[in-house]
Amino acid sequence: MNARLGAASKGAYEIAPGIWRMRGWGIGHIMAIDAPEGWIILDTGETTQAAAEMRASLEEAVGAPIRVAAILFTHWHYVNGTGAFLDEGTETWGHELLDANRTAEAGLSPFVGVAQSRAIAQFGVLHPRSGPDAFPNALGFGPEFLAGDRSYQPPMNTFPDGRIVTLTIAGEEVEVAPNRSDTTDSVGFGFPGRKLRVTNFMVIPLIFNIFTLRGGPFRDPTVMIGDARWLESKDAEILLDIHNAPFIGREVLRAAIERSADQLKQIWDQTMRLISRGHDARQAAEAIAMSPGLRGGAELYGQVESHVRAVWNNRRGWFGRDVYDINPLSEREEAARLIDAMGGVEAVQPVG
Repeated sequence: MNARLGAASKGAYEIAPGIWRMRGWGIGHIMAIDAPEGWIILDTGETTQAAAEMRASLEEAVGAPIRVAAILFTHWHYVNGTGAFLDEGTETWGHELLDANRTAEAGLSPFVGVAQSRAIAQFGVLHPRSGPDAFPNALGFGPEFLAGDRSYQPPMNTFPDGRIVTLTIAGEEVEVAPNRSDTTDSVGFGFPGRKLRVTNFMVIPLIFNIFTLRGGPFRDPTVMIGDARWLESKDAEILLDIHNAPFIGREVLRAAIERSADQLKQIWDQTMRLISRGHDARQAAEAIAMSPGLRGGAELYGQVESHVRAVWNNRRGWFGRDVYDINPLSEREEAARLIDAMGGVEAVQPVG
């Protein structure tokens, strides 16, 4: 999976003059811009140790220590190594909802314990990597997913929700725009002077995960499609998504953006069509039809059928067409009746 996400090996690599990418420390890549007034770092990784290793790798590659003038967060998932990149006078920037979203999902809130335990199950974190008990874990998370020092600090400066703003940061013109993909605080960055765009989970080598098994807020595909179409209209020659290999060239960028948006549009359009035909969530999931060229080999993080159910439930609610679902039997009563139907306790007990 790391190879598909452009992270087959660790290291810092120069994509174009002054534009660097640090890959291989997890599925979220870190970008760095050598700006006129110091370095701009985009995201800081999953742990302080990983961030320190990335910084050392970058400094080794450029042949000198760096001074970090600013840190820009794309969203709250990869902010935990901030301390390793902080220098005297470093500015930090993030969406105005970033700190609140991180607190709700990974801080002190009623949901954190449940979310983390479900994530451990979803990713098979505690399963062995090989052998009969190995988990089919395409993302490759192991026990290290649970450990590691965090040095996150809330951003000193914030971007407004839902607006496009142009700022000068570290002497570099930076355009900040909504990039609403897997979190509501997700933003993308444009560097007009370099014809560069940096995105989060917007242009990826797999079908975007509308619904994660661990739960979390609904990821509205119509919003992401709109943001992707806006991104497609911009004049850029380099696109760096934190979950993908680099895209170089205007036509290459356009084709990649279109593919990601078209995958979501097909899922949305097909689900709306099936709803209009009276299908409930299960029936819609069973009947979904996608172009093989958009679906084949791209279900590495969630299945299309789960995405269909998520869209259906978001638009129509949990109730389908079976009135039994309103007041079903309790699990205990249902189990007792099932055992009776199978001939009683003695008939279903294992022999020996």
